[in-house]
Amino acid sequence: MSWEAKILNLLGDIQDPSLRIRIAMTLNYLRDALQAGVSPEEIRNDVFDVVYTVIDFKEPFLNPNEKRKKAQEITEDIMREMKLNIMHKMVMSKLRFTRY
Repeated sequence: MSWEAKILNLLGDIQDPSLRIRIAMTLNYLRDALQAGVSPEEIRNDVFDVVYTVIDFKEPFLNPNEKRKKAQEITEDIMREMKLNIMHKMVMSKLRFTRY
């Protein structure tokens, strides 16, 4: 699944467009911060906070342990996709400059 699809999947049940945009911008900012060299552990903690807040908003009746488990799974998935997206950008950038 692509980076954009992961974000859209997370935001699927949120109807407010401004809230969806702010969450997507935050996750994109965190991806860019990871690419700039911020510690992956700091980024993981921030992504977890965002994801947990979204899950708490979307599914308020889940107990806290289930929310935490679900947020942890989604966070690991998003972190994996962030790293793949960054590597793809780096490879494509190098290929663009080595062809000519």
